[in-house]
Amino acid sequence: MTPSPVSENRHTARRLRTRAQLLDAARAVFAKKGVEAAAIADITEAADVGFGSFYNHFASKEILLEELIGETIERHGAALDELTAPLTDAAEVLAVSVRHTVRMVDQDPVWGGFIVRVGLAHVQLAAGLGHRLRRDLRRGMTEDRFHVPNLNATQVAVGGLVLATMHSRLLGAVGKDAGDLAAEMILRLLGVSEKEAAQVSRLPLPPLERNPS
Repeated sequence: MTPSPVSENRHTARRLRTRAQLLDAARAVFAKKGVEAAAIADITEAADVGFGSFYNHFASKEILLEELIGETIERHGAALDELTAPLTDAAEVLAVSVRHTVRMVDQDPVWGGFIVRVGLAHVQLAAGLGHRLRRDLRRGMTEDRFHVPNLNATQVAVGGLVLATMHSRLLGAVGKDAGDLAAEMILRLLGVSEKEAAQVSRLPLPPLERNPS
């Protein structure tokens, strides 16, 4: 007997809900335990689905991780792109991006923990946020706003500082102004004067329109 369109729609909706539950649960588990220590059983338990359901959606934990990183990073990066598009100063663009990224730790600790746990070494994280950072650095160089003797080393240093700040904020080792201070330090590293770096890093921060994780 051929399934009715209504039955197929319900089946599809259930599959999508289960998939979303698994992704949300994995993000939380990875944020708490790290990728290596997290087991598939931890994810299915957190998602409140059967262990076998996992393999109906993902071939492995690694495949799930790839999808999760791609979705998480692209959503955040796209939101930053939209927010900073009207800005005319490369220094402000970079400062806004750094401040909002660090502040996500307070707004969504699971998101922040996930990004910190995955780290810059992951190829999708490097591609998703890394290429945007590189683009913004190049823009500042072109406009003679930044003085960067080595683009690759600078990209690594800036990315590492942002992740370290996020980690420290997750641990409560730094205050809520950590993102502002990180942005100021980065701008000074890039050759912006001490006074101007402090001013740019404390301009009113436009809200980031971002869909819930």
